[in-house]
Amino acid sequence: MRINLELNEEYESKLVYVQQKTNQQDVDAVIKAAIDAYYQQLEPRPKKAFQLFKDSGFIGCVQSEEDRSENYKSVVTSAIQKRFERSHHASDGQL
Repeated sequence: MRINLELNEEYESKLVYVQQKTNQQDVDAVIKAAIDAYYQQLEPRPKKAFQLFKDSGFIGCVQSEEDRSENYKSVVTSAIQKRFERSHHASDGQL
């Protein structure tokens, strides 16, 4: 593609500044580099595995007994009781 562009004073000054700071005198190279930089900002990046899981709404999983859904109340109750007993003994100075 061939582009013919006329720059006003502001953009001409900016182009000269970029050329000086990048030590790049070739205008085509400066424009191509600017397009590459702009493209990288807009290009969708592949997501990391964690972000894919987070976006999926997946809560979590656990390996457990097959009947956990049937006896979860007794398991939770037992865990709460054990925790209470530990904290109660710890407050008494016992571990």
